[in-house]
Amino acid sequence: MNAERSRGCPVCASLDVEMFFHRDAVPVFCNVLYPTVAEARTAQRGTITLGSCNACSHIYNVAFDPKRVAYTGAYENSLHFSPHFQTYAEQLARSLIERYNVKDTTVLDIGCGKGEFLDLLCTLGNNRGIGFDASYVAEHITHLSPERLTFVRENFSEHAAHIAAALVSCRHVLEHVSNPRALVAAIAATTRNALNAVVYIEVPHALWTFERLGIWDVIYEHCAYFTPLSLRFLLEGCGLHVIRLYEAFDGQYLSAECTAQRSARDAEPEERTSASQWLPFLRAFSEKYKQNVETWRTRLAALHSEGKRVVVWGGGSKGVTFLNAVDVPHTVSCVVDVNPRKHGLFTAGTGHRVVSPQELVLHSPDVVIVMNRVYEQEIRTTLTSLGLAPALFFA
Repeated sequence: MNAERSRGCPVCASLDVEMFFHRDAVPVFCNVLYPTVAEARTAQRGTITLGSCNACSHIYNVAFDPKRVAYTGAYENSLHFSPHFQTYAEQLARSLIERYNVKDTTVLDIGCGKGEFLDLLCTLGNNRGIGFDASYVAEHITHLSPERLTFVRENFSEHAAHIAAALVSCRHVLEHVSNPRALVAAIAATTRNALNAVVYIEVPHALWTFERLGIWDVIYEHCAYFTPLSLRFLLEGCGLHVIRLYEAFDGQYLSAECTAQRSARDAEPEERTSASQWLPFLRAFSEKYKQNVETWRTRLAALHSEGKRVVVWGGGSKGVTFLNAVDVPHTVSCVVDVNPRKHGLFTAGTGHRVVSPQELVLHSPDVVIVMNRVYEQEIRTTLTSLGLAPALFFA
């Protein structure tokens, strides 16, 4: 039996876990790009075997090996170069600052990446910021306010739980952690250091991935997929009181706003027994995944036979997963991404070159496959400004 499975669900420890999806030889890192095609095509690979906990509804990769995943400065998943995403991040920062009066104080961002969101919290609220991230790179980013910010290039743990912060943000970190209870317990411990401290948690929404078939979000880096039930169970079981639990970013994200728990007892959400409501679409997911992959293989083969020039828009998790799953050689000429740190590098597994939107003029594509429809208007505006009018397909 797999060691991870033998320990049971990482959220509630139940052994009642049902397997429903399996894929071999997927890139371990979708968000690490490579300087050469050869290195990209020989990128390390791993296995995904997804199980669903029948007790708390948590979904996780029982085959995940944390020793394969070491986050360094080469990890690049910033979305802040997108105007649409930047607008979302600014609105989120403003809403947290105003709703909880986070002004002229200290804020803590766990998994801060390159520091963009932490900078927003500090700039908009006149705050001081501390960011933890093992993949942080001390590089010059013009919009950052260095006098306000302190970065710690390591993972957050209980050793840093003494920090007093009015707001603790942890966005898109828990899905990467094989032991989420330890991290959330350390986060909860920080709330004892500041009166009325608030914790903001954001993760990909499992129901968007599995029920609404956002299938290209199933990646090795994500060893955990949270439903509203499993996220609440985790947070309250580790000593946080959930004030608000809601969908964000067109339903793709699941967000929770929390304070210190009112009671010391472990939480037992009343809706725990409703975990079974998600089993029907989870049991159907594997077959729908296969059908979707075959549909795209057929479509790409047809476009290739017609002599169409095809590009993929999105050099992150979705784009890399799509290219590795569909795996039709010579049908996609390149991948376009707005993040300049990715330009000129090559995608894990397939070795597609990542180019800037401006470089698309040289490719003159007939078809652009959009990996995330939430950016549709931004993409259309960019293509029009470049004098391009390709057909848009949505993966």
